[in-house]
Amino acid sequence: MKLLPKLMLLAVPTLVAACGGGGGDKTCTTKPSTAIAEGIWFGPVSSDNSMSAETIVLENGQYYSIFTEGGSCMWIIEGVVTASGGAFSD
Repeated sequence: MKLLPKLMLLAVPTLVAACGGGGGDKTCTTKPSTAIAEGIWFGPVSSDNSMSAETIVLENGQYYSIFTEGGSCMWIIEGVVTASGGAFSD
């Protein structure tokens, strides 16, 4: 199971925000962001909701994820995520 696909979902609000209101032109031109989605993220990571993850992403892109199942820690992941051209990489 990889964290990258989940982090890529965090880019969606950034891309949607680029389509702000105002003006008569209804086209949306996205501007890729190099911002990291820093903060605390949590939720289920399996279809049956038996496993969940809690992740903290720091302002420098370093992240820590704890995966739990049935209240027990299954594994911990540490890494650095970067954003370039509208895509995240780990």
